[in-house]
Amino acid sequence: MDLLATSARLSALHFPLTGKGRSAQSGFSLIELMVVVALLSLFAGIALPSFGTLIQSNRVESSAFSAFRVLQLARSDAVTTRSPQTLCQNGSAAEWLLVRAADCSSLATSVVSQRLSLPSSLTVTSTVSSVPFRSDGTATAMTMTLSSKRTSSVYTVRVAGSGFITMSSSK
Repeated sequence: MDLLATSARLSALHFPLTGKGRSAQSGFSLIELMVVVALLSLFAGIALPSFGTLIQSNRVESSAFSAFRVLQLARSDAVTTRSPQTLCQNGSAAEWLLVRAADCSSLATSVVSQRLSLPSSLTVTSTVSSVPFRSDGTATAMTMTLSSKRTSSVYTVRVAGSGFITMSSSK
């Protein structure tokens, strides 16, 4: 009997009975849920404008890298093929074409090897409307600046007369 009484006491300690007098509470109250939703909406309201600025800043950076890459490709192709390559502005500052010609006068009949289409949300300024690369790798000096009204990121891509291409940023 002693063993039976001990096991009854142990089961009462480990598994308490929940009767009518005790409430078994589970889940969240409505007030707790409303507080959590209010805090989440507050944090989202603070974070969303920052994400828009971050996206626009990344757009400026990736567009500058694209322009840098196309200019490097133009110079490389001019030296490799021993024929002139020209990056021509096509209408707007956001549209550039890489053609296999010494100038942009015959843009319609020239072979377009690359197209650089920059987003319309960017402000693109350039000192020249075409950048010819000669077969020895030299080029016409040029400065292209890319920026956006929504962010403070400004990227500048420069081509020196020697054909050396650099990219810099000012944030």
